[in-house]
Amino acid sequence: MKNFHKVLKINDLGAFSVGLPVGVRAKIAPFLWAIIFLVGCGGADRDPCLKDENRGKANISWQEPEDAQRFQTGSFEGGLALEVRSIVGRDTLKKTFEIREPAKRVIPLSTASLGFIKRLGLTSKIIAVGTADYIADSALYRRAHGSEPSLPEVGNGPTLSLEKVVNLKPDLVITFATGGSEDDYQRLNTLGIPLMISSEWQEESPLGKAEWIRAYGILLGADTLASAIYRQSKNEYNQWKNAAHNIAAQGECPKVIAGMVHGGVWYAPGGNSYTAKLIKDAGGCYLWENDPRRELKFTLEEILALGNEAEIWINPGPYGTPEEILAAEPRVEGLKAWKNGKVFQMDKKKGRSGGNDFYESAVSEPENVLKDLIRTFHPSHLEDYEPKWYRNIFIL
Repeated sequence: MKNFHKVLKINDLGAFSVGLPVGVRAKIAPFLWAIIFLVGCGGADRDPCLKDENRGKANISWQEPEDAQRFQTGSFEGGLALEVRSIVGRDTLKKTFEIREPAKRVIPLSTASLGFIKRLGLTSKIIAVGTADYIADSALYRRAHGSEPSLPEVGNGPTLSLEKVVNLKPDLVITFATGGSEDDYQRLNTLGIPLMISSEWQEESPLGKAEWIRAYGILLGADTLASAIYRQSKNEYNQWKNAAHNIAAQGECPKVIAGMVHGGVWYAPGGNSYTAKLIKDAGGCYLWENDPRRELKFTLEEILALGNEAEIWINPGPYGTPEEILAAEPRVEGLKAWKNGKVFQMDKKKGRSGGNDFYESAVSEPENVLKDLIRTFHPSHLEDYEPKWYRNIFIL
């Protein structure tokens, strides 16, 4: 059979949609008007099938986002709508939410989801997490690991406990899907609980990822606030990008490599990737910026042949010290960036159990990631700025 790409609606997986009482928007604050009620059948601790004659029939006026590619927002009489598209293997999963009241009880299973919810100031809505050890935020960590824990863990992937999820009675569960064997969306979908597959990680631009705060805002009742945060982030990001481009245009554009070797193969982001675009926007010259692929693979010999070209090396895999990197691959000592002591990792801020805040907060703060990299590439132009995530591994 010939391979092809399919667009699957949520009905293909077990239908759910979200419906709510009309007229709420006029009665409460604009950013508190969007709960998600199940109108599919078989929901936990609910009627066998909530009756809603207009389910899936709302006349929705859709609006494409400015930078994101994986969702769109809409409105209809009495509420807002959200359509989320997730690429899973050769298929696209499409899920549509019709929203009239905000979700009050949310279980986010990824750390990036925590970052968006934190920036909206709505962490009180979080009633459980996947794995608490990945949490970098100190307040959320204390809720999970304090003397009187109030934030239970439900697990991730194969360790996910459907029983725990059902017993917590969430309005919304947020997960992600990679197409791998550890995806949990199929199992979660059998529960009949509203489920969003967040696809911000599939966006290729920093602002595209950041705009997902608007999707979270609609579901959590903070659409006005979310739009304002996104607009502020975008404006600040573009201001810093323009400043960095002006610096680079004056001949200050350091050559940059990214990635790390594993099993004899060097894995690096391609020219259309999130990382490559950040490097360019921060006034760096990425060695593979013209390669259209999203992920690149090289032999270490190929990297070493380019070793004298790259002045700066960022994101060296999971390693945080020179000793760890050399233990994994001692030949990287031949790289110019290594010899000059310019290897930068984005693990400066970690939680008590080692959770990396970059994976939790950076996606929702593109303007600050950009400033970190401008400080990395052009330190003399941003001397007073203290990077939030990036640090030189040679400096204790």
